[in-house]
Amino acid sequence: MSDCYVTVTGNVTREPQRKFGKKSGIPLTVFGIAQNHSRREPNGDFVETGTSFYDVVAFRAMGDNCAATLHTGDPVVVHGRLSISTWETEERQGTKVQIDASHVGHDLLFGTSSFSRGRAVTASQDRIATEVSGVRGQVNHDGEFFEHDLEQDLEPGPDLGQGSDLGLAPDSVEEEVEHRPQVA
Repeated sequence: MSDCYVTVTGNVTREPQRKFGKKSGIPLTVFGIAQNHSRREPNGDFVETGTSFYDVVAFRAMGDNCAATLHTGDPVVVHGRLSISTWETEERQGTKVQIDASHVGHDLLFGTSSFSRGRAVTASQDRIATEVSGVRGQVNHDGEFFEHDLEQDLEPGPDLGQGSDLGLAPDSVEEEVEHRPQVA
C-alpha cells in the first residue's frame, strides 16, 4: 500500500509542543491546524461550509524549527504523509487525522515572514540517509543515522496535545524556552 501525501493550508490551533518518542526517544513537535472551508454563492458572497482539523507531527530539526517559529493563529502550509486512525476510550470514540510533516511554512498569502538558516545540513543528511537506506529515519548532529518507527512512537488517541494520547512518556517532554525575537 502506498502512502498518501497531502498539502493543507490552515491556522495553527495550539502552541507547538516539543516531545520525545516514548520508545525511540526521537524529538518531535506536535501542533494542530484548522482549515476553514467556504464556497461562493451566486450573489458573490462567501458562505462558511465547515472546518477540518488536523494534528501535525514534525520530527527532529523541522520539529525544533516549528516549535521556535509557529504560534497559535499563524497561517501555515503543511505537506506530509496523511494517516487516519480511530481511537476509543471508556466514554467515547473518534477518528484522528494526522499529517506526518515533511514541509511546514508560513502561508505568505496572509502576511510576511523572515527566514534564518538553522540546521540545513542535518535536514540534507536526513534526506540522503533515507534515500540511500530506503529506511525512514534521520541523522543526528554527530552524523549517526537513527531509524524511526512511527507506529511505535505515535499511538492513536483523541488529541495529540496530550502526551499520553501520543504514546509519549509525559515525564520525557522537554520544556522549551520560548525563542521569540525581541522587537525594539
